[in-house]
Amino acid sequence: MRSSRITALWGPGGRRLLLGDAAVLVFFTLLSLSFFSLGGARGKAETVEVEVSGEKVLTVGRGESGVREVSGPLGTTRIEIRDRQVRILSSPCPLKICQRAGWIGAAGEMLVCLPNEVTVRLPGRPPGSVDALSR
Repeated sequence: MRSSRITALWGPGGRRLLLGDAAVLVFFTLLSLSFFSLGGARGKAETVEVEVSGEKVLTVGRGESGVREVSGPLGTTRIEIRDRQVRILSSPCPLKICQRAGWIGAAGEMLVCLPNEVTVRLPGRPPGSVDALSR
């Protein structure tokens, strides 16, 4: 007797997919699709948060354009907001890595000037980000 793919999948005896099995399969398929469709809403950051030495010193809406200044241990860091993007315009740090990082615009991204202890953050999680990993 020749075995079909369905028999190989469901075992010997040719058991069929029952109504309850189909309902569970459809439920979990819809549940997983809803996680993908809702995930896109996470990527919108509407504010820019600036911290100096771990303390929040400035919160600005991303729609506001201009240059803001914050004082850190080494001096003044200038932050530019334009076209819903943010960058560190100037900083008193020696290597200027924070300036060379350029513009950021997606939720979850950040710019850090370690020597001057300034952090510029766009709060939120980026779209498609992973919540956890399991091994």
